Amino acid sequence: MTNTRNLYKKSAVILMNMARDLFLSEMGQKAPTIQEYTDMFHVSRGIVQKAMETLINDGSIRVEKRGVLGSYLTSADQTKLYGHTGWESITGTMPIPMTPYFTSLATAICEELSKAPVGISFAYMSGSSKRAETLANGVYDFMVSSRSAAKLHMKEYPDLKICAELTGAEYSKEYVLYFLDPSKSEIEDGMRMGVDPVCEDQCVLTEKLCKGKQVEIVEFPFIGVEDILMNRKVDCVVFRKIGWNEHAEQYQLNEVPIEGIRGFSIEDMNTPVILVNDKNYGMDRLLAKYLDAERISKIQQEVLNGDRTMKFY
Repeated sequence: MTNTRNLYKKSAVILMNMARDLFLSEMGQKAPTIQEYTDMFHVSRGIVQKAMETLINDGSIRVEKRGVLGSYLTSADQTKLYGHTGWESITGTMPIPMTPYFTSLATAICEELSKAPVGISFAYMSGSSKRAETLANGVYDFMVSSRSAAKLHMKEYPDLKICAELTGAEYSKEYVLYFLDPSKSEIEDGMRMGVDPVCEDQCVLTEKLCKGKQVEIVEFPFIGVEDILMNRKVDCVVFRKIGWNEHAEQYQLNEVPIEGIRGFSIEDMNTPVILVNDKNYGMDRLLAKYLDAERISKIQQEVLNGDRTMKFY
């Protein structure tokens, strides 16, 4: 019984993956051979042959054999073919849109993905390390992060990869150092450093900036920033400029630029990327097909300028 059940499960997965592959293919292009699919998915020829016959026999695709040139995908019933993909809906995760940059970026991504033939939803979650963990565990289909954070997450989770770099769009403003004592401009021994443990960029930057210093790390979620500032629970914190500019003025914080941190370029920290799990076959191609970096940048700017209404779905 176990072998039969596993065989059925494997056959269903191969059918789904082949349907995804063909759904994302252009009409008129050469279709992969049975042997190519066999090698690609590491299954028996019989399983691939049966999946191909299912797609042809139910009218999902039409393949024309051209002798030694191989077989070509000549037409497809997109509705039937899509029904085999298992993509009833997909869910992405990104930071809570509490700043103009996250708000406008969420709007731009939602607008672009509205063109896809699949339902899209977002789960908003603070902390890129939490988002990366859920993506690695298969909870979500994709995540949005900065390119610098993505590089760190891919080292921790080998199955994660960048499928789209949204060059031209902005993840947020650059990180800066904020000192609660306006007379201070350098990290000193004995200072208390505020850190959100699930914010990968901020944690690594703080660690590098404090190297060789005797500081106390005070963990707190950024959503609790008012409490930290009002009660003076830290002396210094690394934070993105756009998120604290009002606080800096209200509490007379000293804002100090961060420069010369090896491995952290401003471009990497400010460029948004889309991460997917490589085990989720075809998701990278599906998202890359509908996410146009130039359009996302344009839509984001329109939202920031007040020329377009926000949209989070």
